[in-house]
Amino acid sequence: MQIVTHADDCGLSRGITSTILDCARSGALLGASVMASGDCAEEAARGLAHAIPSRHGLPVVGVHVNILEGRALLPPEQLPLLVRPDGTFRHNLGSLCLALAGPSSRKKQALLDEVAAEWTAQAARIQTAIPSSRLYLDGHLHAHVLPALRPALFALLQEFPIDYVRVPSEPRYSLPAPLRLQIIGNIRRELLRLWSHGLREQLHKRGVRTPDCFLGAFCSGAMTMPRLVAGLAHAQKILPGD
Repeated sequence: MQIVTHADDCGLSRGITSTILDCARSGALLGASVMASGDCAEEAARGLAHAIPSRHGLPVVGVHVNILEGRALLPPEQLPLLVRPDGTFRHNLGSLCLALAGPSSRKKQALLDEVAAEWTAQAARIQTAIPSSRLYLDGHLHAHVLPALRPALFALLQEFPIDYVRVPSEPRYSLPAPLRLQIIGNIRRELLRLWSHGLREQLHKRGVRTPDCFLGAFCSGAMTMPRLVAGLAHAQKILPGD
């Protein structure tokens, strides 16, 4: 079993970026995804490309597409449904799901077009920083796997050299945890499994690789070493040996 370690949110702030680059230089990471709208995104992408050697044929630098927190790259007048007048994203994950629910309409299509435009700008910023590199892609709060956003995701795959996409479909397994984590963790895991349904197969048809197993949905924000060990033990049981 090959364990791939990645860090998210590189480029979001100087402190986060510095910490992730330190981990990369120590050999603890195989890659990291960059928040393209962050204060030091280009610096983060270039730093990662130099700090991490390419191993196992996996892309080192990823695009951490974001439409939920912070500020958009495109100006507010181009994204009236996605951002507030000051350029900050107007939706959380729940309100975004509501906005994308229901039958197709002119307003819904306009929102989808805005998401696609913003994601394209974010991917372009990272590609400009490291033009010769292949990229992988994941999403802030895993919003990239929302079924309504698949056309925007597939459009990115056609336009940019993206070789690998995170599919956060975590297998079901029991884990000792407090009641609150059991409730929230199971809801989060089941939602991500639902949203990710069929995505891995669609990506493979496009020649894009995905993880065979993802860990961390249940314990998001509450991962400990014993919980990680338990998850890896389960993954080893269900994945074919190599």
